[in-house]
Amino acid sequence: MITIEESGMKFGPYTEDDVFCIEKSEVFLKLQHLKTVEFILLSNNKEIWLVEAKTSSPNPGNHIDFSEYMSEIEQKFDNSLCLFLAILLQRYPNNELSEKLKHINLTNIQFKFIFVVKNHKTEWLMPLKDSLQQKMTPLTVSLNLGPNCLVVLNENIAKHKGIIV
Repeated sequence: MITIEESGMKFGPYTEDDVFCIEKSEVFLKLQHLKTVEFILLSNNKEIWLVEAKTSSPNPGNHIDFSEYMSEIEQKFDNSLCLFLAILLQRYPNNELSEKLKHINLTNIQFKFIFVVKNHKTEWLMPLKDSLQQKMTPLTVSLNLGPNCLVVLNENIAKHKGIIV
């Protein structure tokens, strides 16, 4: 079992075979101009979670900072999913993926984008989700990921759901 520490939170514990630390992977570190999430998790053998964590977020009223921040989060999700799929399609050599992850049947797997913001009030989560959902529409629609593919949580909700300890 492993835990992953990011943005002042401990994610897990997870079975090692279910986790791909894409942010620290050789293939990601060799590539330039990409942004990535913290890690990718196979959850309950049914879903692939792309997990991004932040300690805070800007005020939605500050339109420039907020828009740039949300664009960066969207880019991390997009780049991470594309890179992960490219690795699975063997476009990049990779021996960091577990055998379990290498042999996922993508036909039946659901993808979830999990965004956890540590110091965030519950009532501030919906503007984040709405903005991010709008930015991610081309990706989620083109891959037919469904309306529930994006989850935005704060630390308290993530603890309650067992995502962090």
